[in-house]
Amino acid sequence: MAKKKKKIDPGADASGFGHNPFAAALAGESLPDAPEEVLEALEAKKEQPDVWDLSKSPQLVLRRDTKRRRGRVVTMIEGIEGATKAQLKQLASQLGKRLGSGASVDSESALLIQGDHRESLPALLTEHGAKKIKTLRQTILAMSLSARFPSEE
Repeated sequence: MAKKKKKIDPGADASGFGHNPFAAALAGESLPDAPEEVLEALEAKKEQPDVWDLSKSPQLVLRRDTKRRRGRVVTMIEGIEGATKAQLKQLASQLGKRLGSGASVDSESALLIQGDHRESLPALLTEHGAKKIKTLRQTILAMSLSARFPSEE
């Protein structure tokens, strides 16, 4: 028969925890302050660049794209003006988290979101201050092809 292990009561006296690095916290004593390097790193993390206000962009264009992506669908957001790479990266990260998909910065004025999110993105972009959002549909591609190759009737 196996031996029964002794259970430790978390509300019991913490004096028997001399080997425990958290004994001071369990006893109610205050812990020492963190090193200066750690405090500076935390302050720098809090001072990350703000998300870009999209109200400065006159028009955003949403389009679905599969070129050079082995058939995988991405939604491109084009027309973002005046933002730095860090601000675009943070905006892409926030949009990707809200949509539950991957997001990245494509160029200085475009973001890529994995998947077809043309229906749900306009609401999120208006939350970030976008005024005019144009969504390109698949029919535009068909119209441009018919303009290039008119049918002979």
